[in-house]
Amino acid sequence: MEISKSESGARSLEIAKGRDDLDGQTYGFELKVVELGTDADGDPMTSCVVRELESAPRGGPALKPDERGWFDDIKIVFSEPEMATMLRPAEGMPLQRCMTREALRAGLQTRGRIGVASDVALTSTERSTLLRFLNRLKDKGKLCMSGKFIWLTE
Repeated sequence: MEISKSESGARSLEIAKGRDDLDGQTYGFELKVVELGTDADGDPMTSCVVRELESAPRGGPALKPDERGWFDDIKIVFSEPEMATMLRPAEGMPLQRCMTREALRAGLQTRGRIGVASDVALTSTERSTLLRFLNRLKDKGKLCMSGKFIWLTE
């Protein structure tokens, strides 16, 4: 199970790996401070209880500053007219504004996020960094990836 706090402050619990096809199920909750009584000195005794929300919070977990920088650059690359196209990334899915991993990599190179020259292959460190940030943004619900395509969820 993974617990995260959204930018709005609400929390969610996602079953990252579970039995009986529960993978990916998400539950929203909030923590509420309740007073239990008073101690011998008359000071209030409190505890925290979980209150389930009707739905999981929107917006996903809050981005760290470095993730925000990557995500902002990715959104700029997606906004460029020739970079993304409308297509179905997988059978049965609605049309999405998608781009190939190669196109996103080239756009991020142009923005100076990775690599220097677009005609030079990325180093293994740069490839690892790119994959790490793409996976973080995917895990936080900011983008989706299929075998060949990437698309934004916002």
